[in-house]
Amino acid sequence: MVHDQGIANLLFDLWGVPMADLFTTRLNNKVEAFHNRLPDPLALRGNPLQVDWSQGLLYMYPPFSPSCPLLCTRLFGRRLR
Repeated sequence: MVHDQGIANLLFDLWGVPMADLFTTRLNNKVEAFHNRLPDPLALRGNPLQVDWSQGLLYMYPPFSPSCPLLCTRLFGRRLR
């Protein structure tokens, strides 16, 4: 897990600065623009699984939770058993 902004910045130096941070809150976002599944006046839009992921480079570190199968379906385009 990348808690440290310095480590995140090293990743961004390698691959570029993401347009938005998915699956985060205002307390731990790694770039200014972020998506949170819970209502937050500072967040861009709601559920990160419903965001258009083709908009550019995105940073995501999803929580390990019951929503993981939904994330895998979104990432790989198929349901996992």
